[in-house]
Amino acid sequence: MPGAPIDLEALAARVMRPERPALADARAAVAGLVDPRGAWLALAHRGSIPSDWIDAPSRRFAARSRKREPDEPTRQVRLAGLHVLPHPARVDDAITVAASARSIGVAEAHAREAARRIGAAPDVPVVWRIAARWNPTGLRWRRMKNDYDFHILPPAFVRIESGASARRFAYALRRASGMNGGAVGDLRMHEFWRLAATTDARVPESLDALSPWRRYAGRRFADVPNPLDPWIAVWSLGFGIAAIRDDAIVLVAPRVRDEASPGQ
Repeated sequence: MPGAPIDLEALAARVMRPERPALADARAAVAGLVDPRGAWLALAHRGSIPSDWIDAPSRRFAARSRKREPDEPTRQVRLAGLHVLPHPARVDDAITVAASARSIGVAEAHAREAARRIGAAPDVPVVWRIAARWNPTGLRWRRMKNDYDFHILPPAFVRIESGASARRFAYALRRASGMNGGAVGDLRMHEFWRLAATTDARVPESLDALSPWRRYAGRRFADVPNPLDPWIAVWSLGFGIAAIRDDAIVLVAPRVRDEASPGQ
């Protein structure tokens, strides 16, 4: 069944602006610490993060550089093309994660569902990138590797894109100026699928074998869960899905700034 239209204004207020209810507590837990792993352990000891997050193989964090950390010569590995660590790479990254620990866990669940809906493995590790800013183009999913190439759109989308409903949606998106480019691209895809589900249109049988939509070939759009629902759910929590790969799912969280600001 087609879902309800997305409240663009409400979503725009949350994109890359996660709630951080535990920010003050996280900062207090690591006050005076300079070692990232020590800060991570201190956060667990205080209860700011679940204790089972320590060295959890299902969750990794992108290193700040491609160089191996000198104090961890054997623990850094690569996932999704990124050098990763079992803990955040810097103390402020650890604060960022702990400040939104509850929604971090929810975002991971949505990201795994996003992988499941395009036929990717949902049980691979999640890698978190902590970034001061992240604004990919709306076409970033065209560069996703390993068979999840979103640019192979069902032909039904072409007809929908020229329709009045899609034009109104595009206008509303333009009014939500300043929204992250990646969110705009995902919203556009989500709306096309939603509009297709209001018709009797079917996912074409002629899709390329590598298309993520191939698994839905021949089925009515209305009978298929919108594959973009989990992507939008992650955006609504203030995070973003950067990539879904064979070996990892990459999520991005905006880094906590030093100064206090609304939403932090």
